[in-house]
Amino acid sequence: MVFQNGKKSYSFIIPMIILTILVSFFILSFQKMESTNFEKSCIILADSVRNMSVQCYAIEGQYPQNLSYLEENYGLSYNEKRFKVHYELIGSNLMPDVFVTESEEAYAQG
Repeated sequence: MVFQNGKKSYSFIIPMIILTILVSFFILSFQKMESTNFEKSCIILADSVRNMSVQCYAIEGQYPQNLSYLEENYGLSYNEKRFKVHYELIGSNLMPDVFVTESEEAYAQG
């Protein structure tokens, strides 16, 4: 009974399958969480740029011409390596179009 000739023990296969499934689940969950956090960060940054633009309009009577004006005069700062802020001024008295995407540098790094 101690030696089983001709029979191979496959008792390690089931734990390995379970371990593989658990590791895959955690990797996919982490990637989803990271994606969700990035999307929320983009929304927060775009809202911040809009709010600063409105504040500029309220104080100065016109929207800022570009982002550098907000950076210099209203304290806007963000991670330029991670985010690309698209700021399009339509007119000095019209709310600018603002949206945020992933920067090309961050996209290239993966």
